[in-house]
Amino acid sequence: TGGFVGKSTENALKNDFYLLRDEVAKAKATYNDIKVRSPQGIEEFLADEKNVIRLKMARTTEKIADELSKIRRAISQVNNAPSDLMTPEQKGEKIEELRRVEKEMLKAVDVKGLRALAQL
Repeated sequence: TGGFVGKSTENALKNDFYLLRDEVAKAKATYNDIKVRSPQGIEEFLADEKNVIRLKMARTTEKIADELSKIRRAISQVNNAPSDLMTPEQKGEKIEELRRVEKEMLKAVDVKGLRALAQL
């Protein structure tokens, strides 16, 4: 069960991050839309502290999402590598290493803390 529990915790952390990223992206898109369509509404939008916090998180969440995307692409490349280039054991080791990097990155950015700050 150790592998199962570790995997579900890992997925939960990743899912938590993506939920945060989506909410931050919504706040940023709404702000940009208001800025273009009805600038008089910016003050009201920014009066909600939650929106201000989420806007401040946008750059960070975008960078993290970009790094996670690079890791996913690398895992895909390893999975699709021809068997004459990498043995199944080598593929498994490399994928495990990439997943460790992903997990450590998510732990290092304190996803739970950021979600709490974003009031999620």
